[in-house]
Amino acid sequence: MVRTKSEQARTKMIEAALEIVHESGIDNVTVAEIVKRSGVAKTTFYRHFTSLSELILIACSESIQPFPIPNTGSLRTDLEALATMMLPVLCQPERQQMAASVLHAGCSDPDIAALHKEISLEQRAPIKAVLDMAQQRGEIGPDVDIDLACEFVEGPFIKRIHFTQTELTEKDVVGFLDLICHGLFKK
Repeated sequence: MVRTKSEQARTKMIEAALEIVHESGIDNVTVAEIVKRSGVAKTTFYRHFTSLSELILIACSESIQPFPIPNTGSLRTDLEALATMMLPVLCQPERQQMAASVLHAGCSDPDIAALHKEISLEQRAPIKAVLDMAQQRGEIGPDVDIDLACEFVEGPFIKRIHFTQTELTEKDVVGFLDLICHGLFKK
């Protein structure tokens, strides 16, 4: 299927927006810079998007790829599989820049705040699914709040990646998973 010039222009603008977000954050995305980087006219920008915020929302939303849900039959090995898939992506500097930028911009822009929530839920979905399966298998007690457990699983990784910005070693991942599983397994 051949894409029209209009679709190509839209794609170029979305790619330009993501490039800027990854390089220097949402606050540095401007219509002028989008036009310059994408090679489209300003009028083309406004034919496709009602505002700069709309373009940013679309670009960030489209850049989030869902992770597959492992089902190995064990909470521990499912969490290991998730860590193996997710951490290399989440530790990419451009992903870290986007996450920090979306979080910051969301403090003053309700649309960006909604995007942040959407991204968080999308990234949490495979963790929630793994925990739900573990609960159904009886590895996690029926009284465990799965949403709260998701935060328990995500917490150490998010802190390390976004707040201390310290490299996550394989030993760290194993240690985190040991503590997480110890805290979650049905007693």
